[in-house]
Amino acid sequence: MVLLIVWPILFYKLGQKNGEQLTETRSKLRIATLDWLEGFSELTLFGAEERYKKAILTEQDKLLNNQRVNAHYSGLAQALLLLFNGWTLIIILWLASDGVAGNTPDPLIALVAFATMASFELLMPIAGAFQYLGQTLTSARRLNEVILAEPDVTFPENDIELKQDYRIEFDHVDFHYPDSSQQVLKQVSLTVEAKQKVAIVGQTGSGKSTLLQLLSRYWDPNQGSISIAGVPLTQWSESQLRKSITVVSQRVDILNGTLRDNLLMANPTVDDTLLQHTLAKVGLEKLLEEQGLDAWLGEGGRQLSGGEKRRIGIARALLHNGSIVLLDEPTEGLDKKTEQKIMALFDEFLTDKTVIFITHRLVNLDKMDAICLIEQGEVVEFGHHNDLIRNQGRYHQLTQTL
Repeated sequence: MVLLIVWPILFYKLGQKNGEQLTETRSKLRIATLDWLEGFSELTLFGAEERYKKAILTEQDKLLNNQRVNAHYSGLAQALLLLFNGWTLIIILWLASDGVAGNTPDPLIALVAFATMASFELLMPIAGAFQYLGQTLTSARRLNEVILAEPDVTFPENDIELKQDYRIEFDHVDFHYPDSSQQVLKQVSLTVEAKQKVAIVGQTGSGKSTLLQLLSRYWDPNQGSISIAGVPLTQWSESQLRKSITVVSQRVDILNGTLRDNLLMANPTVDDTLLQHTLAKVGLEKLLEEQGLDAWLGEGGRQLSGGEKRRIGIARALLHNGSIVLLDEPTEGLDKKTEQKIMALFDEFLTDKTVIFITHRLVNLDKMDAICLIEQGEVVEFGHHNDLIRNQGRYHQLTQTL
């Protein structure tokens, strides 16, 4: 009974710190190994492959040391239990050998001996279980940090009644990222009328992409408000917002799955014929060769170039077909011929949609209804291309540098 109470507590305390370190080290080893495998080509080009490999070996040595300590405690627990088992068995036999309470020994001595041995065998797994408790609690703590984390934004559960007038309005919006105090947007006020096409231009880091992220509610502004169709974004349910907005971002993620899976995520109701037609529109007919829509993409499958990934993102946008379209450098990385084809496709697709087009290339902007120039998080100029050129302000200066 004493061992049953003391044993778990003793070996939990002994293995707690090492168990926590083992769990953390195992995680770091996996991360270091994945970094080395996924970035091997670039690491080799920059001569950093050996340094990253040493980081893996360092974490591996730490893990082996943690496992060695863990095995040491496991062996110690087993050895001590066998020792206590032997001592207790000897004491039991000694007490019973001359009889108890004046009675002569009988065959029940064997029963007592075997019962003693069986009792200690029951304790064998307990020490190991409590020794691993530190690892389990550490793993649970790391999971809870993710599961129980408060989201940056919360959406109302119920849908609201909306007008079909998808007018977008930024009203004195200030924003800085959660891990920084530097203002990215400063008192930004911008109105995009329904079915209007507005190009947002500016240098890298001026806050263009942040506007789209706020409109998609990646975050909420620190001050000011954003509304669509006259309704603040905070009142939109997530399903309504995602259904209404189509986004083509700078980074297009390809899922580990078939070509069909990577397109159906935008609209699961379409058939294969429409999927094939959409791929042809964006110039990806060659992906339909051999296995067609069943071709495997991502890890272990066909690797796509940057331009192909970008066109997969555009195909998803065509299939999603939201009333508001947010384009963040949609033709970046495409050759001139493909870019012209995609821009012509946008002219057809974007009819009767509210569009915000982000670009740093001041090309074909005269086709836009309005242009918004942002510098250092502030709106510098807003108006039609021809008007801004006539005003000979900051936008005119930028066009002259091309």
